[in-house]
Amino acid sequence: ITNDSLIAEMGRQIAEQCVRLGINVNFAPDIDVNNEPNNAVIGFRSFGEDPDNVDRKGTAYALALQNNGVLPSMKHFPGHGNTKTDSHHALPIIKNSLEEIEKIELYPFKYLTDKGVKGAMVGHLYFPALEPVVNKSSSLSKNVVTDLLKEIMNYDGIIFTDGLEMKGAYNGTDPDSVCLQAIMAGNDILLLPINVDASIQIIIDAAKSDDEVKNRVEESCKKILRHKYQLG
Repeated sequence: ITNDSLIAEMGRQIAEQCVRLGINVNFAPDIDVNNEPNNAVIGFRSFGEDPDNVDRKGTAYALALQNNGVLPSMKHFPGHGNTKTDSHHALPIIKNSLEEIEKIELYPFKYLTDKGVKGAMVGHLYFPALEPVVNKSSSLSKNVVTDLLKEIMNYDGIIFTDGLEMKGAYNGTDPDSVCLQAIMAGNDILLLPINVDASIQIIIDAAKSDDEVKNRVEESCKKILRHKYQLG
């Protein structure tokens, strides 16, 4: 694990096997900086607590996938390392200052974005420094997905949500409305909604009556088609 070239070779072999199986997306690497020893969900999925180590090894893994026909997905934006809460069961709250978040949590994501990694997954996390609405998940936050990731960090790749059946996603609200919120936040692909048919119908109905929703869906659709073409 200390040898970055071996991590790149691992990524190449994983990509080769994914391609043989017809798999063109891998939800890896985990580039959370695991700076909470009692983290309930990240653990050894992370490359550790040093942001420089995480970004270097994460880049080796991600670009090895991407350069061999598999879209990587750096996760869990903006960073799931500094929490004891498992977002499968509740919404983690990370109370770090914006300065701390930029130095630690966001550092690997900015690094991989600058290196050209084209897949990202947004986690179900609440950062008061990034989102003024109390207990609003980052996966449903336009401030986090569009303003921070797409505009400030200049990221133009595919954006996945983490699984929308996780309690951290809907956090006491109507689960069927979560997909529309996620689309409008700026996500492109919505993973594992609780009720797929109902969620799709809500988005269709909204797109028919609201040009902003229609344009947002079209933007994601064109982006997904472009990346499918690039992946062959």
